Formats: sequence, C-alpha cells, structure tokens
Amino acid sequence: MSVRHTKATTTAFVGGYLIAYFGSLWIIVTLFSTRITASWIFLGSDAWKVRLISVIAPVIALFIGMFTASVTLIAADARGSDRMRPWRFFKTGWISMVLANIIIHCTAFKVFIPIKEGELWLKHIDQVTYNGCVFLLSPTLGFIGASFAVVLTEMIIEAQKG
Repeated sequence: MSVRHTKATTTAFVGGYLIAYFGSLWIIVTLFSTRITASWIFLGSDAWKVRLISVIAPVIALFIGMFTASVTLIAADARGSDRMRPWRFFKTGWISMVLANIIIHCTAFKVFIPIKEGELWLKHIDQVTYNGCVFLLSPTLGFIGASFAVVLTEMIIEAQKG
C-alpha cells in the first residue's frame, strides 16, 4: 500500500505525533512526578516558562521536520529519479524533528531561563534522564504514533472506497 499525501493523512500525522509525544511525556512525568514536583522550587517564578517551552517546542519541531522531509521529497522528485524511498523520507523527517526539538529546547532554555537556576533544576531532575526522555524518547514515540496514524487513516480511506 502506498500512502498518498492528502489533507487526511497530514492531519493524521500531526494528530498522531502530538498525541503520542504528549502521551509519552505525560507517562514519563507521572513516573518521575516526585522528583519533578520537588524541582520546581529551583526555577522559582520561571517554572511556567519551562512548561510553556515543553509544550511549544515539539509542535514547532514537528512542522520543521515535516517541512524538511517535504522539501527533500520535492527535490528528489524534481531530479526525475526514484531515489526517495519511504525509509529515507521517514528517516529525514525523524532526524529533522529530533534535531529541531533539541535546538528549540536548548535555545529557549538559554534565552528564557537563568543559567544558575536552570543548572540547579537540571541537576535535580537528572539531565541525562531529561535529555533522553524529552530529546529522544518522546519525539521517537511521537513519530511512531504519527506513522501508525497515517497508515490507519489510509486503511480507513481505502476501506471506504470499497
């Protein structure tokens, strides 16, 4: 089955990504809730900025990843060759999303969170755990969820056609 890029599949991709990303992040926050709750003291009045960054950054990263993968697909198609395989398209989108998520988070933290408070906060919640969960695990699960949502949407569309 080849997936055609329509409004339905694009909407399914965005919805699937956001649901899976924030769902996995919610599970992670629930697992580490005592550590995270105790860490807000270190940020003081800047705690809301971290929450806002955690909501906005993955959404922007999603659209950057989709844009990068689309431009790559258009460029491959313009060359008149069949070089763009599905795995390459998805790999380009996933790598773009993960890197954009890292860059956006790091830049926003650098600009909006005071360095001393940010370092104390990251030390308390464990920087390796935070980076692994927010920068790699949640975007990857979001991308997998988005891919499943697109395939499911395409199967529903094909079933309705008869």
